[in-house]
Amino acid sequence: MEINDALHLPDPPPTPDLVVVIDRSANIEKLMTRIIFSYCSPRRDARPFMWNIVLDSSVMTLGAKAKVVMAIAQELNFKLEKDALHRVLDLRNAYAHHATDANLNMGMGPAGETEFFYEFWILRSSGKLEKKKRQQAFEEFNKAYASAQQSLVRLANLTGDFLS
Repeated sequence: MEINDALHLPDPPPTPDLVVVIDRSANIEKLMTRIIFSYCSPRRDARPFMWNIVLDSSVMTLGAKAKVVMAIAQELNFKLEKDALHRVLDLRNAYAHHATDANLNMGMGPAGETEFFYEFWILRSSGKLEKKKRQQAFEEFNKAYASAQQSLVRLANLTGDFLS
């Protein structure tokens, strides 16, 4: 009998939530890359350099792209869903930097029973440390993603990169 079985500890969570967070974060990054590219509209011979070098994630990080996209939104007087975008980035970072079995905690369930759960420690862009159950973080990520993605698609359309 393994120790987890003897203590009735939960198995580490399955990774589908991690896969969804990675894929959706990549989609947000792709949208921001397209917005920057479209807004800057480099001359034809510079386009491959702009796309493959300047906008590569090893050169311009996800956070840097978010700052540039926010500046573009401001230039275009577009109300970007910044809070949702920041939340996506904060939660994406929590997923990226926590092992799937990190921070096992124990608490009381709704009926007074002992419950075990995995907890994220999320450092917000404001610098505040927040603790949240992994499942709750995933639900918040999905909600923020939907809002950020819709906002970014509308901004992309304003820059001439028609996505709808």
